[in-house]
Amino acid sequence: MVLRFSICMFFLLTCLVGCGQSNPQGRLPIEGTVRLNDQPIAAGSISFDSVPEASDKISSGAVIKDGKYSIERDQGLAPGDYIVRLYASEDTGQIDKLTNAPLFKELFPPKYNTASQEKVSVSKGGKQVFDFNISP
Repeated sequence: MVLRFSICMFFLLTCLVGCGQSNPQGRLPIEGTVRLNDQPIAAGSISFDSVPEASDKISSGAVIKDGKYSIERDQGLAPGDYIVRLYASEDTGQIDKLTNAPLFKELFPPKYNTASQEKVSVSKGGKQVFDFNISP
């Protein structure tokens, strides 16, 4: 009888510990659209990186498809400021002579990816929607 009670208590405590806060950083889902010259990007990627001075470094990203992206809460962003980087490329129709691989060109200028200073602020609560319409 005591053994059964001990086993039951063990499982109960295990369940209670497992049911603790599953989102300690307060991550939120993120979504939005990405357009280039008012046209949705067919395919690309977006990333969000904590600003350099942030004490709690968080990064996340998503695939852009048909101009839309979304990040689920468990991979989302905690409240704070983030640098946004956008990437999308298109086939140039040329072939690299050394590798025989197709050559692609980046559609967004460096100020939106490798040298990005584009920032967003994620706030507590509410829907987190960030839309971008880039005109290079």
